[in-house]
Amino acid sequence: MPHPASSAPAPSPNPDTLSESRWLGRWFTAARRQGLLSLLPPEAWHTLSALLSFTSRDGTRRFTVDYLALALGQRREGALQRLHGLTDLQWQGQPLARLEYDPEGEITGVSLAPLEVLVRIDPAEGDHEPTATRKAASDPTTLVLQADLETAGLRPEQVEWVLGHFPPDRIRRQLDWLPARQARNPAALLLRAIESDWGAPREAA
Repeated sequence: MPHPASSAPAPSPNPDTLSESRWLGRWFTAARRQGLLSLLPPEAWHTLSALLSFTSRDGTRRFTVDYLALALGQRREGALQRLHGLTDLQWQGQPLARLEYDPEGEITGVSLAPLEVLVRIDPAEGDHEPTATRKAASDPTTLVLQADLETAGLRPEQVEWVLGHFPPDRIRRQLDWLPARQARNPAALLLRAIESDWGAPREAA
């Protein structure tokens, strides 16, 4: 005879939990599509995740370096090196992280680039992108752009997203200007340049 508990209906998911899970899924999907995922090395992702864990209800992120070091499993010197490494990275045309200090010069927190903008891309919208891309696949211009984007280092899903969201002339401009930008990570920079429609670099102006 089955245990009484085995016949009990499974508890309904908490609506708040579903909402949070969907938001988190959208955030990471957008991070992948917009190039943030490819921009950051694993160590930087580890550090960024730790910083995000300090987010309070008012959006501030307060911590001590010692507390961050404990969260990262690093020595204090290692945590400081990680923090300064994030400040050297650029996202959406601005530093990914800006450190905040008290009057004595001690680090007390961090302000991050507006990562929340990533949620404007809903993963559900992506269900239609491959179809749209396939419809245009026979167009010679699209085929050339696709090949050039792949040569620049974009993954197939990134190529599909770019071709499905931006006009060919914008994509071509940024591809032509990419060598002059001398990027350390050409694929990530190209994604940001196309999305924001950056102007010509000085060398190409």
